Amino acid sequence: MPFKKIICDINEFESDLFDFGDYRIGYFISRHKYKEGTEQNEDSLFISGDEKSFVFGVADGAGGHPRGRDASVAISEEISKYSANTSSLDLIEAANQKVNDLKAGARATLAFAEIKDDNIRFYHVGDSEILYWNAHGNELYTSTPHSGVGHMVKAGVLGQEESLSHPERNYVNNLMGDDLIKIESTSSSIMKKGHTVLIGSDGLFDNIPHDTLTELIGQGGFDKSFEDLVNFCKTQTEDKWLKFDDTSFVVIRKVKA
Repeated sequence: MPFKKIICDINEFESDLFDFGDYRIGYFISRHKYKEGTEQNEDSLFISGDEKSFVFGVADGAGGHPRGRDASVAISEEISKYSANTSSLDLIEAANQKVNDLKAGARATLAFAEIKDDNIRFYHVGDSEILYWNAHGNELYTSTPHSGVGHMVKAGVLGQEESLSHPERNYVNNLMGDDLIKIESTSSSIMKKGHTVLIGSDGLFDNIPHDTLTELIGQGGFDKSFEDLVNFCKTQTEDKWLKFDDTSFVVIRKVKA
């Protein structure tokens, strides 16, 4: 049966964990803990398709630009039109046009995965990130944020954990809503039992280094790992959280061969 879920406009936090065909899926979304009154959560999440062919990911309205929430939701709604017969690249271009149609200078990031008959492919624009681990917790793929700092990490000039405190980390040079966007995608690969994918906004990845995320969610029992990561994100203590922001992620593990 076709399934579509868009999670947005969350004022505090929301999380859920459920089975979807051969997969176990969890998501979490929260508003910046120091936002007040009518300040909107600019993150949105989406999961759409059927058990054999579906997409899941996150869109994040870019800080410093107007109508971030509207841009984020417009993207999630457009990508959620996915079906086995649609082109993900066409959906991304249509989503970019929806942001341009806001005519407000809005910008947002996008990161998502497409699973079709157990083959997975990743797409992203901006600095929302993707991590993909095998059953042993070894990284199979790490997306490169579209920023100067992201490329410094990729080139080995800057350590990944060190990059979290870099003063220019939030300078993103490729965003949904730009007239000409760079769409980064991977080839497809087989997602095997025990493989795990985490896709999240910068509210997650600006605060938790990849090594810690691997320990929290990339290995071990899935439900307990998900609960631990959710609780960590809910707490956001001053001594452990570097940058307060809207925070969202979707995590999925293949649980059946």
